[in-house]
Amino acid sequence: MSSSRLSDSVQRLLETHVDTFDKLEIAVELANTPGQAVDRKQLSAGLSLPPEVFAASVLELEHTGLLVIQDDLIGPSSAHAVQELDELMRAYRADGVAIVRALSEIAMKRIRGMAARAFADAFMLRPKRKEEPDG
Repeated sequence: MSSSRLSDSVQRLLETHVDTFDKLEIAVELANTPGQAVDRKQLSAGLSLPPEVFAASVLELEHTGLLVIQDDLIGPSSAHAVQELDELMRAYRADGVAIVRALSEIAMKRIRGMAARAFADAFMLRPKRKEEPDG
């Protein structure tokens, strides 16, 4: 695998599911028990994430359909999710720099998009408030 090019499926997984370093850290930890659900406390103990960041990231991964949470167990949502996570881990082990670079690019796109929206919102015409004089 080239250091500058990830497979389309790994790139898509990063863009749609594992789009932050926190989520990548969770995916890497889950790779230690491939295809199996892990106890929430056991999973979070192996990570350097604050509890609130861990909880939010796991919920986001569940919301995207990659993970499923049942009681205190967290694991891949389907056989397809297991395959996606396995492919991500192979790419990460083969060329972690490419994964980190891709996540950085995703973060920069998100920041640029937020800045562009904020700039556009600054020029949005709003109705005058009742207390504003006609001018």
